[in-house]
Amino acid sequence: GSGAGAASPGDLSGALSGTVSFAAGQTRATVTIQVVADTLAEADERFTVSLAKATGGATIGRETATGAIINDDLLALRVYEIQGEGHRSAYDGQTVATGGIVTALASNGYYLQDATGDGNARTSDGVFLFTGSAPSGLSVGDAIRLVARIDEFTGSDATLLSLTELVPVGTPTIVSSGNALPAAVLIGPDGVRPPTEILDDDRLSDYDPANDGLDFFESLEGMRVTVQSPHSVAKTDGSVWTVAGDADGVAATNVSAAGYLVIDGGEGGLGVVNSGAGSDFNPERILIGTLTGTVPTVQAGAVFDDVTGVVSYRSGNFTVLATTTPTVATSAPATADPTTLSGGGNQMLVATYNVLNLDPNDDPTRFARLGRDIGNALNAPDVVVLQEVQDNDGATNSSVTSASVTLQKLVDAIFAETGVRYTYIDNSFIADDANGGEPGGNIRVAMLYRADHVQLIEGSVRPIPAATGAAQATDPTNAFFAARPPLVADFLFNGEQVTVIGNHFTSKGGSGSLAGAIQPSIAGGEVDRVAQAAVVNEYVDTLLATNPAARIVVAGDLNDFQFEEPLQVLTGNATFAGGTIAAGGTAVLENLTYRLAQNERYSYVFDGNAQQLDHVLVSAGLQAGALIDVVHINRDEFASDHDPVLVQLSVGQLRSVVGGTAGADTLVAPSGNGTDRVFDAGAGNDVILGSTGNDLLIGGAGSDYLFGGAQADTFRFTSVAAAGDRDYVLDFNAGLGDRIELFDNVTIRAATYGNVSEQVLGDRSLFNDGKVFDAVLTLRVEDGTRSFDYQVTLLDVVKNRGWSADQFEDYLRGLGFDGQLSYSETLV
Repeated sequence: GSGAGAASPGDLSGALSGTVSFAAGQTRATVTIQVVADTLAEADERFTVSLAKATGGATIGRETATGAIINDDLLALRVYEIQGEGHRSAYDGQTVATGGIVTALASNGYYLQDATGDGNARTSDGVFLFTGSAPSGLSVGDAIRLVARIDEFTGSDATLLSLTELVPVGTPTIVSSGNALPAAVLIGPDGVRPPTEILDDDRLSDYDPANDGLDFFESLEGMRVTVQSPHSVAKTDGSVWTVAGDADGVAATNVSAAGYLVIDGGEGGLGVVNSGAGSDFNPERILIGTLTGTVPTVQAGAVFDDVTGVVSYRSGNFTVLATTTPTVATSAPATADPTTLSGGGNQMLVATYNVLNLDPNDDPTRFARLGRDIGNALNAPDVVVLQEVQDNDGATNSSVTSASVTLQKLVDAIFAETGVRYTYIDNSFIADDANGGEPGGNIRVAMLYRADHVQLIEGSVRPIPAATGAAQATDPTNAFFAARPPLVADFLFNGEQVTVIGNHFTSKGGSGSLAGAIQPSIAGGEVDRVAQAAVVNEYVDTLLATNPAARIVVAGDLNDFQFEEPLQVLTGNATFAGGTIAAGGTAVLENLTYRLAQNERYSYVFDGNAQQLDHVLVSAGLQAGALIDVVHINRDEFASDHDPVLVQLSVGQLRSVVGGTAGADTLVAPSGNGTDRVFDAGAGNDVILGSTGNDLLIGGAGSDYLFGGAQADTFRFTSVAAAGDRDYVLDFNAGLGDRIELFDNVTIRAATYGNVSEQVLGDRSLFNDGKVFDAVLTLRVEDGTRSFDYQVTLLDVVKNRGWSADQFEDYLRGLGFDGQLSYSETLV
């Protein structure tokens, strides 16, 4: 044989070559290999027997076979010889004699370390001894000799790395007690530094502790270490993820402003995590647990005093098990992460938020927190795409699929906390028990929208055809089988149509450990997600084929990172067909995640890695000037395990905004200005005077007088009015382009014009001829909690737009206006 562990010719006796003869009809023969007996303690060795040069028409079915020389002499090995350079001991399964200093006691064994070590940073000097229960008769500092069997322990999950451990045979012999412990290896800026980017880039084929994070921690397995000034990078969950540091910061890359470690992608492929060469999956993360006591509960950003412990491997992660309870040096600073994004004018706010299995039975405080999140922290977006909204009886497994109660409770909570009123869109296209998630919960994608800011286009709520119906519920080959169907709706904002597609792709369940034996690790559900991305991308293609300038937003919890294959297919930068990914294609969407700084691309934290699972993508019609913010609000006041993502989009022509107060206001546009304006007068009995330009006038509460001025104007009426209000539109002329907008559960109950009275209960439009003026409209508000009427009178005084201020004031007085006007110029 050749290579490590191969037998040499001196291990064998007799001829090493010869002839094997077969009689007619004979199909097997025995080849006897003589082994030279010795009493040398050594590792098992292997050899190969080869057959060749068959004659007489014979054929060889199997040309080679490997045998092993099993060592039956007791090896005397130092701990670092047992560990060796690699993840597995060369002596696995053998019984050896060894010894060292007991460094720590555990509930199921103890840790042993060679007193002096070999000085080789590539080999570990420590090892765990498994006893199955708390060891008796041993103390930390004992020097012992023992006989033990070497075992590479993986437990029941063969996809994990093994822990090299010893299983004692008999009782250890205590040589001495009270010995000084071997010095702990310092990990941090003043000691050895873990690699900061690569976990593994060679499928564990090359043992490289200097560059590969998994190999680095393997080289310390079982040893005493001290983590210098650990900074927490996630909240405590039994144990806590940290990174070593000092007063100047942390020994890490890709650190966010709040102290999280953010990932970045590299080599990989479909079905595996792209954590190979060129990636940054933060191998410098250090998980700290304890052998005694508990880890203090902290948030990300806390700093511990130095932590000393032993390195173990458990549940798929290398872990430093502290030998004394860690102490907090500095608590995490309070976080305030207000968004800088805001709506108004032609700026539309759209958010996506996974609300974590929200159901009506959740504690009211959770609804209140979500209400504050949406209404305050997110600046009350115009449209909110929600994921993980459960049905009306939550996890109870019934035939209920509607989420009307859940959504109404959320809408009410937002209003109670912030005074902002939303309307919900449930997903009526889901089937019972066909969407994954918590059994019985029927989680779905849903939406909220502000009817005072956007108008839902009637009949536009729909699924993506290929992702719903019987096929989605019953056909395993459907891309959305056992997953959440997308939800689509069209909205009018600032006079322009915006299509929003809400998504929640298949989860990452079934993923392998990043620190496992399979490298790169398995990306659970990614094949499903890439198929779902292809369906959504194809649907976007159909919308753009009809209208290349279509304004499209694709938002949601996509359960994958921006650099993984599903997101490349969704944007159009790659294609997926027949189970195969092909690079290249036509990009039809931009993932706005890439507009964030690299170290701020995260909406979710898992195993100490901050990562972006929630995304907003937009078509070309919305890309100019688009802004994005991941609003990190779930660190201190937890309402979900995801942070929401907010985008600010420029939609249509920019309009200046003139706002009123709670009192009686006069809002006046300067003459001669052609830019559009939005006038929102607020409460009180107000006068709004537009000028040239296409203006949007919103009277709000109170009895108001609205004058649009020249060009086409829009007069909007909403449910913020009160019973008995009476508004006047002083220059309404549909023939010149003026129009009425009804928002937020407002309909026309009746209309009187001339001598004609027409009942149009429930209508939201104003007559087919489009030329009505000198009419009185009775508007009805029905929002589930209120029901009342108020009036709007439409007048046509276009011929009098040259009036002076005094003439116009006299006209208002004739209509009953008794307020004070604060303008002086002639109306245009």
